[in-house]
Amino acid sequence: MKVIIFNSGLGSRLGSLTANRPKCLVQLASGETILHRQLRVLTSCGLRDFVITTGPFAQLVEAEARAFEACGCTFAFVRNERYQETNYLHSLWLARDELRGHDVLMLHGDLVFDASYVQGLLDSPEPCLGSVNPALPLPDKDFKARVVDDEVREVGVGIFGDDCLTFQALYKLSAEAVGIWLDEIGRFEERGETGVYAENAANVVFGQMHVRTHSYEGHYVEEVDTPEDLARVSAGIRAMDFASQPVFEVCDEGLELVEGRTYGALATAHSLADLVSALGMRRPLVVVDGYFAERLDAICDGSLVGSPTFAGYAPNPTYEQILDGIAAFRAAGCDGVVSVGGGSSIDVATCIRLWAPLPGDGRDPRFAELDQQPMTTVPHLAIPTTAGTGSESTHFAVMYLDGRKLSIAQESALPSVAVLDSRLLAGLPAYQRASTFLDALCQAVESHWSARSCDASRSYSSRAIPALMGNAREYLAGDADAAHAVMRAANLAGKAINVTTTTAPHALSYKLSSLYHIPHGHAVALTMAACWKLLLEQGDEATQERLTEIAQLMTARADAQAHDGLEAFEELLASLDLPTTPHPTEEELEQLVTSVNVQRLANFPLTLSPETIRSIYQQLA
Repeated sequence: MKVIIFNSGLGSRLGSLTANRPKCLVQLASGETILHRQLRVLTSCGLRDFVITTGPFAQLVEAEARAFEACGCTFAFVRNERYQETNYLHSLWLARDELRGHDVLMLHGDLVFDASYVQGLLDSPEPCLGSVNPALPLPDKDFKARVVDDEVREVGVGIFGDDCLTFQALYKLSAEAVGIWLDEIGRFEERGETGVYAENAANVVFGQMHVRTHSYEGHYVEEVDTPEDLARVSAGIRAMDFASQPVFEVCDEGLELVEGRTYGALATAHSLADLVSALGMRRPLVVVDGYFAERLDAICDGSLVGSPTFAGYAPNPTYEQILDGIAAFRAAGCDGVVSVGGGSSIDVATCIRLWAPLPGDGRDPRFAELDQQPMTTVPHLAIPTTAGTGSESTHFAVMYLDGRKLSIAQESALPSVAVLDSRLLAGLPAYQRASTFLDALCQAVESHWSARSCDASRSYSSRAIPALMGNAREYLAGDADAAHAVMRAANLAGKAINVTTTTAPHALSYKLSSLYHIPHGHAVALTMAACWKLLLEQGDEATQERLTEIAQLMTARADAQAHDGLEAFEELLASLDLPTTPHPTEEELEQLVTSVNVQRLANFPLTLSPETIRSIYQQLA
């Protein structure tokens, strides 16, 4: 099947964004251009043969596309010299020799979509499909499709009626249908009607083409025409990509998809080896912490035998250690990363995949201090060995730079695939088990009350909190079934904070960890109760509603009141018999107060003054 992408237009409605580039090279918020995303998604679905029409800035379009030749793609570029006076009907006509006799996937260069929708089009037995969404209201100024007997009979901007549906110009067409359309376009060309949509010609022959409707409800298919569209689409596809991340569980049959969506070769993966292959990794760097390095072959069923490994990092990795990992990645000629370990292993792998493709050694300038973190296409398979951070499903990474904790965020840093194997939790020491459990629980609770809480994040936290609380005692006692449930819940908590990020308890925890050498989850839990009390005392009506929801999730009681959640948390914390924490000295208090992560603090529903922060730390015992 060939793919044709129309990139002949001016994109003038985007204003200065298209002054020196075509619309398809405008960047989404992730830093990825629209065209790069299209090609990345389409190639992940197995498509390799592309026809791209161009108008202004043709050389820029060609340069962006040709980067994909390394993964086996071929390109035919068709220049529309009359782009200022014609519409894409003429561009399609110019590409006729490339398209006749071929099944075709046809789309516009300003369209942003998710991979699983394209896979659905390709997998459908129907030879001809057009993309509609019956759940959306009809737009005033964009395409609609008039539908008769589930077939598209007319497409246009100015059509309305009960038989019309919201439509996007993303088609799958048989060679026969392509020929019918091109023949009619030829008649338009003969009459000199070249300044119209290609659909003007299709409207004459849709009855012969038999293009059935294919709904993209529940998927993301949107076009970018204006700066407002760009902001909206960037946010929308970000949420879709986060929700779509494939999360597998190891089971007796091999692998089971438990969250997200699969497409292409990922849809038929039954083993870790299958996943590595599906992600296009021929020589991954395995980032593995020391404890699991000797067990790597058993953990990965031998699928990574012979792969280079990197274990040269501490539990709180430093920037210099990550640079060592980048050097190892480059020296071994790696094309992806597999992380096996806790949050630190996943953080190190995340930074390696972000920075290894960049020029330089990262010392001057330093990668961690770039104004904008680069978008990455280096694949990452994450295999967590703890149930706590949820790092396998977040787009953050944490390291220490010049002695201070630094958080890196990039949408594309979300691991490509996560694999949960609760058997890896069996050897965790009791204190680490409790600490990581507390991290997961606090993340889920914080995400639920966060100022950035939304339906998507609460759908995750509402599943995570009761699963964590309901399995706490058995999990902490070493029960295997409970470990399975807790690992799933910790992943959901990670997905929740991936949307909202964390809040005050996490913001207050970082210096506690480094000052007193306290594991992260324990440090977060130490300030959790004091922050919770402040919300109970000072939170607005919306916050009280969230606290009541949290209480009901914590206690599994529909009649629970807001304060019951805190009581349940304090009871759990008391039952863990954690090591005591030193009471801060005045000098330590000053260090703690001045080191608070302001970004995380901003997500808390209340504004915390330095005096209030000091008071929270003074309550430590």
